[in-house]
Amino acid sequence: MEAVAFGYKCQECGEGTVLEREIPEYHTKIRGYPFVVTNARLGVCYRCGAEHFAVQETDRWEQLFEAAYEKLYLQPEEIRLLRNRLGLSMEQFAFLVGCTRQSLYSWERADRSRPQSRMADLLMKLVRESHDKGKVDVLRFLVQEAAQFGIQLKLGGEGQASMREAISR
Repeated sequence: MEAVAFGYKCQECGEGTVLEREIPEYHTKIRGYPFVVTNARLGVCYRCGAEHFAVQETDRWEQLFEAAYEKLYLQPEEIRLLRNRLGLSMEQFAFLVGCTRQSLYSWERADRSRPQSRMADLLMKLVRESHDKGKVDVLRFLVQEAAQFGIQLKLGGEGQASMREAISR
């Protein structure tokens, strides 16, 4: 592992020194999703406990996150297959899901550097679900998708019913 430079005066309290600490299971959020980083290295002020993060370490966390959650995103071949099943050109499918042709091109590349945004992924999954099964309970679908990321959503009673009625119209 690359060395992380700590040992400087704490920017929070101005009195303590920030020392490196390795935490076996560090609970955080990445892109708003709960994530556990194994063997996280961060700086902690011995006086006030403020946490300090090195860029190279948070970059490592991003890579770990992407590797862990990539399987939850539509893969390039799945996106291309969906577009072809709908009988749409890249330009038409991009318009349907509200992105640019260039973004779609990038998402369909097997060697893409990162997956599509979560919002684009959800929309394409909803399009696929609707094409395959017809009517879709959008709220139930989204709650189930959130659960895959470790986020438990419980929709309120009346709000849920009125929201379903609005969607079904």
